[in-house]
Amino acid sequence: MVAHARDAFADELRGLGFDPELLGADRVAYPLVPEHGRLAGSDLRVGLQVPPDWRRTPPSGPHLQTAALPISPNGEHPNRVHASDPFGPGWVYLSRPFPEGWRGDWPVEKYLAYVARLIDTL
Repeated sequence: MVAHARDAFADELRGLGFDPELLGADRVAYPLVPEHGRLAGSDLRVGLQVPPDWRRTPPSGPHLQTAALPISPNGEHPNRVHASDPFGPGWVYLSRPFPEGWRGDWPVEKYLAYVARLIDTL
């Protein structure tokens, strides 16, 4: 069940001190203020589509609510992003999957560390 995976993910976010917002059956968003990079100090919202088999599979890549990154129709890397269809206007999608072999026993905290590093390097 998709909402169950999203809810489990959101519960871990809460346990880490975040205040997640549930957006549809498979989406969750949380606030983040990057410490480094060109978005440092910005109030961002990070959105994630939580797969139904969360634990075995991480989210595909983060969505950000920001106008600071140029949208490219082909998502050219490293400094361009796609428009985010699942999250809608004002959101962009970073098509950057988790780089290592994901282990199904890793916690949300491991994925969030990846997202924070990714945003810091934009």
